[in-house]
Amino acid sequence: NTGTKHSTGDMVSSVKKFKRSNESEFKHTIAYAHDICKDAYLALLTGNETKLGKLMNQNHRLLQRIGVSNVQIDKLVEICTKHGAIGAKLTGAGGGGCIIALLTNKQDKNSRVISKIKSHGYDLINAEIDYDGLLAG
Repeated sequence: NTGTKHSTGDMVSSVKKFKRSNESEFKHTIAYAHDICKDAYLALLTGNETKLGKLMNQNHRLLQRIGVSNVQIDKLVEICTKHGAIGAKLTGAGGGGCIIALLTNKQDKNSRVISKIKSHGYDLINAEIDYDGLLAG
């Protein structure tokens, strides 16, 4: 959690402005994001965490392109991926708040990522993917 407050309404307005100014790029970006989501769903179903992490990174780059990321979010994503996370991306509307990072099943790498996040003053919540709940739905 970056601790940065943001306005969902401001982010929606910003995306609308980007869309009006870059209609072709916006359509391409949305189509690509749709493909990423479909592939991420399949990666979750098959337990392919490496693929899921790569897709998270790709999605974050798209969110940067449409202007909903910011310096703090990008810094936190970089900290995570640079120090061992499989993937990371912003969550929610953007503009502040939280990211989600996918860590490996290797405790030493996870400890390094968590340590770096904390050393930069960010809060975090550990969670696990519930594959049983995902598959049951």
